[in-house]
Amino acid sequence: MAITLLQLSYFFLSVVMTTTLVAAADDAVMSNFLKSLKPPPPGWSQTTSFCQWKGIQCDSSNRVTSISLASKSLTGTLPSDLNSLSQLRSLSLQDNALSGPLPSLAQLSFLQTAYLNRNNFSAVPFAAFASLNSLQTLSLASNPFPHRSHLLHQPNRPRPRLCFPLWCLTRHLPQISLST
Repeated sequence: MAITLLQLSYFFLSVVMTTTLVAAADDAVMSNFLKSLKPPPPGWSQTTSFCQWKGIQCDSSNRVTSISLASKSLTGTLPSDLNSLSQLRSLSLQDNALSGPLPSLAQLSFLQTAYLNRNNFSAVPFAAFASLNSLQTLSLASNPFPHRSHLLHQPNRPRPRLCFPLWCLTRHLPQISLST
């Protein structure tokens, strides 16, 4: 009986510690995100929990599930560790002036929608969207990407709705080259 109680205690302690460490990882990412945006979004502060920031939704474990900052006149870059928000389902950053390279989103396996259109992103890593099996909509229109053809070639996965300058495509796209 003592061994069973000890094992049960260890299990619960490990669950609590894991949840705390993962939420702390989200905290670090969101802190980096806050530092990278100019001006800081209204209501965002290092002194309040990121789950209370306007435009951020979290689950019951304080994991970020949604970032909604469309049309906020934001400038700056996206943090390279954005990929660590493993519970993120919706990313809505359209109609801002965000710039620099788009970080990889390949580890965001729950991501369903990503609206990154009408910004100034300059580059996309080759496998930025690999392994995003939940992705349904990806909008990248009106960004000055030099080459986009690799964005459409994601073998062995359903094709999401992809939006680029002047057109949108829906699931099951044929292989298309977007190079000029």
